[in-house]
Amino acid sequence: MRKHLLLLIAIVSFTLSSSAQNFSNQGKEFYLCYPNHVANGTATPSSVLSIWITSDQASSGTVTMPGGVFSATFNIIANGIQEINVPYSVAHITGAQSNQVIQKSIKISVNAGQPPVVAYAQQYGTARSASTLLLPTNVLSTKYRAISFTQSTGSDNFGQVARSQLQVIATEQNTQVQITPFQNGVVGVPFTINLPNIGDIYQYQTVQDLTGTVVESIATGTSGCKRIAVFSGSSNITFGSTPCAVGGSNGSSDPLFQQLYPVSTWGQNFGFVPMGDYSNGNPYRVMADEDNTVVSINGAVVATLNAGQIYPAAFTNVPITITQPSNITATKPITVAQYCQRSQCSGTNNGDPDMVILNPIEQNIKDITIFVSNKENINRQWINVLIPTSKASTFRINGILPTAPFVAAPNIPGYSTLSERFSPVIANQARLLTADTGFNAICYGFQQGQFESYAYSAGTSVKPRQQGVFTPNVNQQPGFSGSSVVCKNSPFRFKIFLPNKLLSNVGATSGQLVDNRFDTMRWNITP
Repeated sequence: MRKHLLLLIAIVSFTLSSSAQNFSNQGKEFYLCYPNHVANGTATPSSVLSIWITSDQASSGTVTMPGGVFSATFNIIANGIQEINVPYSVAHITGAQSNQVIQKSIKISVNAGQPPVVAYAQQYGTARSASTLLLPTNVLSTKYRAISFTQSTGSDNFGQVARSQLQVIATEQNTQVQITPFQNGVVGVPFTINLPNIGDIYQYQTVQDLTGTVVESIATGTSGCKRIAVFSGSSNITFGSTPCAVGGSNGSSDPLFQQLYPVSTWGQNFGFVPMGDYSNGNPYRVMADEDNTVVSINGAVVATLNAGQIYPAAFTNVPITITQPSNITATKPITVAQYCQRSQCSGTNNGDPDMVILNPIEQNIKDITIFVSNKENINRQWINVLIPTSKASTFRINGILPTAPFVAAPNIPGYSTLSERFSPVIANQARLLTADTGFNAICYGFQQGQFESYAYSAGTSVKPRQQGVFTPNVNQQPGFSGSSVVCKNSPFRFKIFLPNKLLSNVGATSGQLVDNRFDTMRWNITP
């Protein structure tokens, strides 16, 4: 008992979880935004933000913005999908609105008593598009690291400057956020912003790559830290890969747009599967949150990273690619991004710059409903799937076997991969992905021979990393219960249920024992 209690006390400063909570991208409340989107050479931008809402059960709800400037309802059937267009004029965040607190958030709410939904966002128009999976507020946390790519500078025909960017949204009142900027890997001076209202947004932009930037909710004098939603990417960018050089009159560009996963949900084991239309492979980035993180690819050590550092380390827009399914592992939690380079560098002349944040193998999921869009001339639609080989035969799309075969991945022992192209083209519909075990997947699409793309994670678990031996439970059986969010520099209260009364106040120097009755113990811990 003493050994287990000491272990529990040692880990309470980490994020903890509760088994009663649904830790996935399915939920009942979401916050998102319409980030700065540099249109393609037009004085009057015509891009659109579409929200795609779907579920394996019939559900209904609303999409709203502060001040009543926008409101819409959704009512979906089981495995159906509904698109809601949010007007550019009311939701788009301009470059001039960066570095200030604004009220332009978008909230998705499921009606009381209705089942949870899955939501995605896609911005598109004037030959540019990007999309992201959305995370419900119950899986959000307090610390994130932004990821983008080496920012190509320059302006369009109307002076709109392309920038690397992030957006942070308050989901609770009186939220204080500390941002520690990274610019091309160089750490800047932290600064603090106050978001007094639910839905307040702060957009941060730089003409350099902000990858590594820390966005963290912090405790104030009157309250603890609050959950925040964070997005990152670029308002517009272009990059290539060896042997293709960036530049020339036909260099395509696109925005990057992804909702970030909390650092507390990062993993140590990733499967990287190149996209179906990229015979030259895809660029990638691995980022660490802790010092001395050793990264390996296919079993070979490639780097030791400190907090906020990336591999490959060079900030260049001619990146290195991975050309075959590969296993990326680390000794400490990491995040991994997969990129699409400009179409002329893909090897097939299909594609456009894009980014998708991969889910660790630990964060797999057994069933999810995705959206398949043809918006902005998408006519090549794909999914990549990574699944244990022993269960590959159970994978289904809308209850039907995929047409392409699963292929054993030699570099990912025990796993097989699938690259399935939807043909004929699917016009804005939902697809249910299921298997007898958890799998990882991404969904993406391109315009054949032209300059268009989108890519997003096709569903995921979003579980905080498990620490120690105690697990949550009900009926006060021996185990642990506590908050799923631990606030930096703030006292943390938790409760464990023990089968017997403690013989001594073990570990009292780590905190204050406030209750030592027969069946429960409450302990306040100050980090």
